[in-house]
Amino acid sequence: MNETNERIAPEASVRMSDLMAMFWRRRVAGAVLLVISLSIGTALAIFLPEQYRARTVLTPVSASGGGPLGSALGGLGGLAALSGLSLGSSESSRALIALEILGSRAFVNDFAEAHGLRKALVAANDWNEETDTLVFDASLYDAESDSWLLREGEGPTPARVLDEFERYVGIEVDATTGFVTLSVDFYSPQIAQRMLEWLVADINGLMRDREIGEASTSIEYLTDRVDDTPQAELRTRLYDLMQEQMERIMLARARTNYVFDVVDPPASTEEPVKPDVPLILFVSFLLALFSTVVYVFCVELLVTGDSEGS
Repeated sequence: MNETNERIAPEASVRMSDLMAMFWRRRVAGAVLLVISLSIGTALAIFLPEQYRARTVLTPVSASGGGPLGSALGGLGGLAALSGLSLGSSESSRALIALEILGSRAFVNDFAEAHGLRKALVAANDWNEETDTLVFDASLYDAESDSWLLREGEGPTPARVLDEFERYVGIEVDATTGFVTLSVDFYSPQIAQRMLEWLVADINGLMRDREIGEASTSIEYLTDRVDDTPQAELRTRLYDLMQEQMERIMLARARTNYVFDVVDPPASTEEPVKPDVPLILFVSFLLALFSTVVYVFCVELLVTGDSEGS
């Protein structure tokens, strides 16, 4: 047994020394690959357009007008990428519906159209800090003539607008506290912050209008039923239901932040968050290392094969 171990150890040592010698012989090529990879990574880090991040923290508003829902939002849902709100209460259900609407094609396109963001979402690829203006992709949009170069002059499709919106906007839900974090990564920090402010205002306004519309429809229906109901007891019950719907309308109109209250107002970072220079350089180094290993082994195999063949 000892003899076997003694025989294996020298062989392993020899193999390791052979490997070291093999890499040493190709050190120049390895250094060249490393320099090339790091140069490419550095160029990407320098020439990729910078993006700034705006962020806000929201909390779902309770039906009684209170603040955080606390434990009522403690469960993890499984609804697309916006999971985190359980359906254990009317408040969490309303908040979950609001988040689903926030990521829907109809809402996103109406939002982009209302605030003139279609060009920024689809065609912008940089920001001129000196003039505080966006730089647009010349293959998508002609800024001078204010015309699109897509689909024979037509604008982007609703699906395209949604895809670009999802590329810039992030939604996270804390399953423990129920807090919702919205973030926007964009070339202009001012536009990123304004987009967040508009998103919060629009989703609150939309959910408030939906509540008022549903309650108004219910009141109209109950009013018709009262006229057709001769029994006093049933009429009294119908009047009670009408009063409940009127209270819904009053509460909705009284709240500016109907479904989400702002915990941390929208604010943009002073320094860009993208591109991630350390990450780019690290990945470039790993690619250089991998390329060097592959190159050395391939060359050595070819040289060894040629030697054996001759």
